[in-house]
Amino acid sequence: MSRRLSFQSILFKCFAAFLLYLLSATTPFKEAIALAETLALSGTGAEATPEGTMPVYQAYLHWMLFVTALIVVVVYWNHRLSSEIKARESTHYLAQSYLNIINRYVITSRTGLDGTITDVSQAFCDISGYNSSELVGNSHSIIRHPHTEEGTYRQLWEKLNKNQSWTGEMCNRRKDGTAYWVHASITPDYDESGKKTGYIAVHQDITDHRIVRELSLRDPLTSLYNRRYFNEIFDQQLQDSQNPDV
Repeated sequence: MSRRLSFQSILFKCFAAFLLYLLSATTPFKEAIALAETLALSGTGAEATPEGTMPVYQAYLHWMLFVTALIVVVVYWNHRLSSEIKARESTHYLAQSYLNIINRYVITSRTGLDGTITDVSQAFCDISGYNSSELVGNSHSIIRHPHTEEGTYRQLWEKLNKNQSWTGEMCNRRKDGTAYWVHASITPDYDESGKKTGYIAVHQDITDHRIVRELSLRDPLTSLYNRRYFNEIFDQQLQDSQNPDV
């Protein structure tokens, strides 16, 4: 029993001396060096300590508390950092999901100040028949259809040059030459410093609506415009005449 206790005492003294030596090597703690030397030469380390120094068990306890507190702080900040990383990953995944939905189902395009296409959504490619490589770098007039009046584009650029948004209907042309109608909303695009860098357009496919409307404005027998059409034209002309901006 005594041999076992003696062995444990020797083991403890060696461990304590080694621990204090490591701590003293990385920390300006001169008492640790003195205690390590005393502990290695003494029997127990408790009854022989240099004058003006604390007993070895107190020094050992202080350093264990310090190391424990340091471990707790590291574990806490590691947990907090991991939580923040998971939250950011979750937010990024959610944002990416929304962007994917917009890319697939919303007809959007972005152009420079001169009307050169810089970015398009997949929905834009689907409805126009072009792929993104055929559109990016070309003028937006690549999908322009003759059915859209010059006055529409003139009003559009007048609004945009005044840093205002424009909303209206226009006819575009697919890659195969067929026409499709969209309700477009175009607004200026700005960078972080507030400088205008181009324009963003959001389109809504209204081709079916235009077909139904066209059928309702023509006589089914003669295909001529009916009274409803002329009523709409008259109302539009009256509004234009009362609007000084047109």
